[in-house]
Formats: sequence, structure tokens, C-alpha cells
Amino acid sequence: WTAMGSLRQVQRKFAEAIEAYKFASFLDLENPKPMYYAAECMMALGQKTEALAALAALEQYAPKTTENGRAYLAKGAALKALIEK
Repeated sequence: WTAMGSLRQVQRKFAEAIEAYKFASFLDLENPKPMYYAAECMMALGQKTEALAALAALEQYAPKTTENGRAYLAKGAALKALIEK
């Protein structure tokens, strides 16, 4: 589902990408990628509130003990700071 979301995101089908990313997140809450990329898609659609909610979920569920988790937490923090400007 993450790959499907990525494909839709590249095709600029952001709403469809978000749906795929939501499903991917549901299947694996500790995978930070779908939440982060869903937030990017939400921003592309001008959905700042929804993007912030996705980033809050990323902060809550991303594993802080793995390199991948920490990397996406950092990316999420940077995107959140950009949104809040």
C-alpha cells in the first residue's frame, strides 16, 4: 500500500495517494513512511490541519529507537515547522 501511495503521489493523484497511505498506516502503525508522505499529499491539497494531524500521528507512533523512525521523525518535525510558519 505504501508503494501504491507513492505511485499515486508521483502521478499527482494526491487524494488517492492519501487513501493508500492511510491503509498502509493502519496495517503497520510503527512504519513512519506512510504518515509522512500522507502529510506531504495533504499539503499539496492545501489541507494543513489534516497534515498536522498526520504528523502528530507520526510523532506518536514512529519508533524512536530505530534509525528509520528517527529519520522520519526529523523529516516530520521539519515539515511541521514549515506548515506552522
